[in-house]
Amino acid sequence: MKKILTNPIIYVAGLTALPLYAMEAISDREMSEVSGQAFITVDASSYSRNAGDEWDGDYEFTKVNLGLDVETLFTADSLRIGEFERTVYEDGTVPATITIDSQDIDDTKIGQAYDLDGDGQFDTLPADIIIENFALGRVVNYRDASSAIIGSSEDGGDPFKIRDPFIELAYKLEGGERRISGVRLGLGQAKGWLSGDLLSLTGILQGNIKGPVSIVYEQPPCNGNPIAGVNCLLLSLAQSTEIFSEINLVDGAENSEGFGYAAGTEANDRLAYPYSDVPYLKRASWAGVAAGRNFESDFGNLGALIPLLTGAQDCSILGTPGCFSLSTFQSIYIGNDNDDLTFDQTAASGVFLSLQSGSIPWEDLSGLDDADRVLTQRGAFINIAKYKANGAERFPLFLDLTQAVAGSPRVATCVGFVKGC
Repeated sequence: MKKILTNPIIYVAGLTALPLYAMEAISDREMSEVSGQAFITVDASSYSRNAGDEWDGDYEFTKVNLGLDVETLFTADSLRIGEFERTVYEDGTVPATITIDSQDIDDTKIGQAYDLDGDGQFDTLPADIIIENFALGRVVNYRDASSAIIGSSEDGGDPFKIRDPFIELAYKLEGGERRISGVRLGLGQAKGWLSGDLLSLTGILQGNIKGPVSIVYEQPPCNGNPIAGVNCLLLSLAQSTEIFSEINLVDGAENSEGFGYAAGTEANDRLAYPYSDVPYLKRASWAGVAAGRNFESDFGNLGALIPLLTGAQDCSILGTPGCFSLSTFQSIYIGNDNDDLTFDQTAASGVFLSLQSGSIPWEDLSGLDDADRVLTQRGAFINIAKYKANGAERFPLFLDLTQAVAGSPRVATCVGFVKGC
């Protein structure tokens, strides 16, 4: 048998010929020349509050950041989160304004509160968030199975796009104990189609609605007649003027005490408004221009009259609907649908879905100058709110006034079917 390096002296000499490595610290200057990005990072933060309200206390947060760019076509028969008992008109909970037992919604009943339990009392919907036939993204050539695939719109698939998603846990420190109080799934940036039968939403939904004055002018009481009154005459002179307003979740239960109002708005002379002291509405099924708010315009001197002529009251603006059942919007676009701009310029920021057992002040990631905390209470919460991009304040949701009145059809989300994969 052949022996190798049997002589100790030769053996040591052989070792000295091999390259030897050791862990050595590098200088800050050398470190500055190294760059890289982790696939997963973990952030820890804390927050203390002493304002004399339910969000007082000491909180700790652990956020797992996923450095991902995601493109997805996703469907689910039903999305239900936060299913537990709530009492109507307590803590911002609004009455049910649509039925959930049937997909065939009776248009003659839109705006009327339903007695779901048959006990003669207004009821709430059974869960904080209910979206039937839920989908993200769309299928363009849905009748052609060979081309309806994930990818660019040219290939037939128009995916929902997400950048830098994260999962965050919230802990509240009480009595020397540290307990998990909430979890949220956040989307650093997101854009694309969200579809579904929106039956119940709890949280913050902020959008911008716009359209020409002519839409209001053609509705009662003007009916396109300039001699129907002074307001109608003024509106006739500004038919091409674009008007706009912010929309929010509102109470759409007609003839109820909160009809047409959103969270945090003030009472008018006629109604004892029940939502002035709540941060957001719960189990709402309507969105729109809240009572007491006006449409605005940038059109010269006549534009200054627009707010006086287009004030919202009882879910209408001079007879034009100002509030809209969420069920009429089968598909909505999150972000800005403009292919000529970059993803950073068009994607919405700060979108998240959370579930908490108590009050949690989540960090506001919208980028707005006054951003601080998004205050959430027990149950499920969805946040699709204003954000800042390229130095400007933007809305994650845009609605055309004509589309808002008529509703928006669902984009196709299945191969061979518009919905119901």
